Amino acid sequence: MRKVILYIAMSLDGYIADKNGGVDWLSGQGAEGAEELTSYVITHRNERSTDNIKFVGEAPCELTARLKEMPGKDIWICGGSSIIQPLIRENLIDEYRVSVIPTILGDGILLFGKRETELQLRLKETKMYNGITEIVYTRR
Repeated sequence: MRKVILYIAMSLDGYIADKNGGVDWLSGQGAEGAEELTSYVITHRNERSTDNIKFVGEAPCELTARLKEMPGKDIWICGGSSIIQPLIRENLIDEYRVSVIPTILGDGILLFGKRETELQLRLKETKMYNGITEIVYTRR
């Protein structure tokens, strides 16, 4: 079965966007080669899909569970709290790859927001490059 990996960047104080929802402070951060992957965009709008970008109206948990059952490589999740929280609640994320950017925003959109329950993880690895620390955790 395919592994589900959360891939996200946050500021040193835990924000994924500034108070206006902006991510300009992330300039230069991205997944090289992502344009070759099939991406699923969860939206309520009726958008036209392309070969590599699929616009879907499914809930995050249903889409992720369906994709896990299909053959293929690992599934990478990039998104905000409305995508991440349901996946955490349903225990669908296998690995958390969080890049900590050396910026303190002071206010904004928190990575995990408020949690209903505690989630304990196991440290798998850490990497440092260009002042960024990538922390990789797995479920216990």
